[in-house]
Amino acid sequence: MNPETLEQYFITGVPCVILSMITITLNIFVVNFYRKNKLSLVPLLYIMISGADILTAVGIIHQSIAISLFTRDVISEATLDHNTVVCFTLTQISYRSSVFYNLVLAVSRTVMILRPFHQIKIKMVILVCVLYVVPWIVIAGLDIYQVYIVEKWFTKGFYVKYVVMGSGLATMVAGGFPNGPTKWFGTVVTLLVIAFLIPVVIIIITCILQIISLHRSSQF
Repeated sequence: MNPETLEQYFITGVPCVILSMITITLNIFVVNFYRKNKLSLVPLLYIMISGADILTAVGIIHQSIAISLFTRDVISEATLDHNTVVCFTLTQISYRSSVFYNLVLAVSRTVMILRPFHQIKIKMVILVCVLYVVPWIVIAGLDIYQVYIVEKWFTKGFYVKYVVMGSGLATMVAGGFPNGPTKWFGTVVTLLVIAFLIPVVIIIITCILQIISLHRSSQF
């Protein structure tokens, strides 16, 4: 692959690194604040969210530096490919986990407000959060297999074609992008809806319920 192919990503590397470093710094403060308190459900979820955000930022920094080094002929394409395997898997899983953990936090706080005497089991919440990650690890593995093993078009493939996690799975389902673009897009959109749209809608609903409940409580 020609380094000029990724030259545009070198230009965006600096702001990505700066924003990621700010993200890491702020989330370290969050983790440090909540770890000093008794580790109840809400502090635990905040720590998990911050941890996922930190991992996402680390992956972005690592990949931005790798692309910069590759475009300046400091590292080889093979090294960049190996780096992309790690960073793609790390960032894609981490920020999806962050969205889900925010969903769990929103639902938990809503339950606490609406049913203050109900005890939410922390171990059950942790189990759900761990199990949620497993399918995305499998999907990331399918993406890596499709691009790296089958198509042998790894780094360029992820930045030009496989920019959305689940693209490899979609290619397998459709029997190849040109053969079944409808199935391909349908699979990718379905995964995006599951990972982002549904959680965001539920979070908005729970926030509205919290506001209504707190407003009613303030009137008494």
